[in-house]
Amino acid sequence: MVETEFLADIERPDLVDAWDEISRLGGCPGVFACRPWVSAWAAAFRADAEPEVAVARENGTVVGILPLFRRSDRRLTTHVNFLSHRGEMTALPGRETEALRAVLGAARSRGDTIALRGLPGGSPTRAAVRETAAGAGYVETVREGRSSPVVDVQDSWDAYYASRPRKVTHEWERKIRKLGRAGDVVVGNGHADDTDALVGAFADIEDASWKHETGTSIRGRGMESFYRDVSRRLAEAGWLHPWWVELDGRMIAFLYGVEVGGTYYALKTSYLTETRKLSPGVLLFRDAIRDAFERGLARFDFVGQPARWKDEWATGRLAHDDVTLHPDDAAGRARAVVEGRLKPAARSVRDRLRGRENDGGRR
Repeated sequence: MVETEFLADIERPDLVDAWDEISRLGGCPGVFACRPWVSAWAAAFRADAEPEVAVARENGTVVGILPLFRRSDRRLTTHVNFLSHRGEMTALPGRETEALRAVLGAARSRGDTIALRGLPGGSPTRAAVRETAAGAGYVETVREGRSSPVVDVQDSWDAYYASRPRKVTHEWERKIRKLGRAGDVVVGNGHADDTDALVGAFADIEDASWKHETGTSIRGRGMESFYRDVSRRLAEAGWLHPWWVELDGRMIAFLYGVEVGGTYYALKTSYLTETRKLSPGVLLFRDAIRDAFERGLARFDFVGQPARWKDEWATGRLAHDDVTLHPDDAAGRARAVVEGRLKPAARSVRDRLRGRENDGGRR
């Protein structure tokens, strides 16, 4: 029988060991569900959400771990925000449904409402929710979340590159040649020995980029300490794989990336505003994506929201759901109606009214 306990100590040694072992066995579905990321996230945002990590065990062996956090509104939620884009379960391969059934059963016995944000549509966790929620006594409401561009690595780099529109590749090649004429260009990549220095260099680039002006840079969001912490943890696990471009010995662009389970996650990228006309990001992403093909990875994941330049590289998009599980009682069903029907209808009316205001009421 699979049983569940909720742990507030995310650094408890037996939890750490079990989490890492399941990841070693291929049970971590992505970087955001693995212990190094979750631990760093919890340290950075503990003031906003207290850990209640759900641990499912069978005869003393951990079979699944769902990182959950108690918010101020008392709901349990996955660790999803502007830094952490997906909330999934880490489980022994093939045991996701059993583990989640036990977790939901334990949470339901406490009367918890659970917000599972950022569930990839085709993930084992999303499938397990569909299969187990009703049986565990929950009513499910779903809201469409972000859709992330991805490159599914198939065939060869040459075949992939040839599949891109010729107009697009012609422009890429023109920009790469222009950058090459500007000086001595070097593309660097690999494991980071000094992660603090690496994060500092990347933050310096963002301070001289458009992200500083919009307040979305590492330092602008006050997240340098988080990136230093998570970088050390990811480097220790062997997962941190940054890329950067140097021009005449000076770093002008970077890609903060992580590789887990055959997927490369392009988590953050930027370049110096003064090099905008040289488009260093084209060379950066060309080499990083080509490397994913040459090393036989399964996917190159842009992680964030769609953008025209990402879609030029992408072969598809990964859709996500934000799922809220309400206890199947009178109060829970009422909340499900409000969140699943009334609030979306109100948003639709509001958006239509705003549209009329924006076009001067000419509709």
